Amino acid sequence: MSLPIALAIAAVVALLVDFALRKRGPDVEVATTEPQRPMWIRAIVSIAFAVIAFYIILSPEFGEAEKKWAFGAAGTVLGYWLG
Repeated sequence: MSLPIALAIAAVVALLVDFALRKRGPDVEVATTEPQRPMWIRAIVSIAFAVIAFYIILSPEFGEAEKKWAFGAAGTVLGYWLG
């Protein structure tokens, strides 16, 4: 299994763990705005995508199409944290 696939799987597992640990039931207050994910989930997903993107950008074995995706992913992560 390649590094990008392993990191993508780790990010999905982190999101599933977050979903499983959330409190559910009638006593949960309904939020009027978008619910906030814990900082550690946002950081894990961001780091995973950034590592995958930079691995693809710096690796000579990937073509132009993959590098365009990687630059887009890196820009999205940067924009998320700056915006």
